[in-house]
Amino acid sequence: LTDLIQAERAAAWSEVARRMAHEIKNPLTPIQLSAERIKRNYERRAAFQSESRFGEAINEGTATIVREVAALQRMVEEFSRFARLPESRPTESSLNDVVRDAVSLYAERFDDIQIDCRLDDRLPALRIDTEQVKRVMVNLIDNAIEALNSDAKSNGNGSKVLQNDLTERLIVIETRTMKASDAVQL
Repeated sequence: LTDLIQAERAAAWSEVARRMAHEIKNPLTPIQLSAERIKRNYERRAAFQSESRFGEAINEGTATIVREVAALQRMVEEFSRFARLPESRPTESSLNDVVRDAVSLYAERFDDIQIDCRLDDRLPALRIDTEQVKRVMVNLIDNAIEALNSDAKSNGNGSKVLQNDLTERLIVIETRTMKASDAVQL
């Protein structure tokens, strides 16, 4: 589970970094051109016939720089908000209820895939953030559904087994992809 989540996060961050780099490059060009224009006009200021033309070049260049830097700041703030994980809000909750809630999102969503949910009623109440755990469960289910091969999907014989089990003090949540030809042994 953790390897899969880490791989997904790495892929997601790679895509975010690629997009962010592209978005940052766009405002850098006018910033650079404006700075070069200011420098060039400063070096040639004696050639200006009036201070107003020199002041106009400085004002236009600095306004462009300020505007583009503000756009970069907004983009970085949005990125920071996106990158920040939501604050965890653990409450005493039933993991089984969270799993059932996640599974219910898939009710009648697929004609050719069934989710077989087997939950251990011995699970005690846990201090968990139900929204974050639900997101994890939805992600697990989505990944498991994607793992069904196209043959199983097209023949209507794919099923998904979602099981949790209380073993000693460890809760195991397991997903299995099954084809009609597979024996289900849990």
